[in-house]
Amino acid sequence: MSKYFYIQSQLNNMVVTVDGFQYGGYLRLYPAYRGANQLWMWGANNSLVSKMGLVADLYGSYCVANPPTGIKQQSWEYTNTMMKNNGKNGRVMTAGGTAIASYPYVAKVSGELNQKWTLVPEEELGLL
Repeated sequence: MSKYFYIQSQLNNMVVTVDGFQYGGYLRLYPAYRGANQLWMWGANNSLVSKMGLVADLYGSYCVANPPTGIKQQSWEYTNTMMKNNGKNGRVMTAGGTAIASYPYVAKVSGELNQKWTLVPEEELGLL
């Protein structure tokens, strides 16, 4: 079983992707295609580490990919189908819409479907 997984939105079934495969790139939602920029694992300090080595971070309220530094806003928890950022007062990752390439951002918990995520193991891509 792989240590990598997809972070799939329950709103639109798309997965969190590092846009442009680059440092500082915004995270966006795209259909899964087995890219290293779509695969994540848990790292040190509860960081979400992409297969590219960048971690899920924040730029304001938007989710971006940066090198790991251990700062609190790079720390996440997956609880009750929500991805909570530990550095933003309990704000959770929120899908920015149903369109391809929409941006995930962090917001106060509302419990709506755009804040619900499924961690899908890499080998289960065919089931997405």
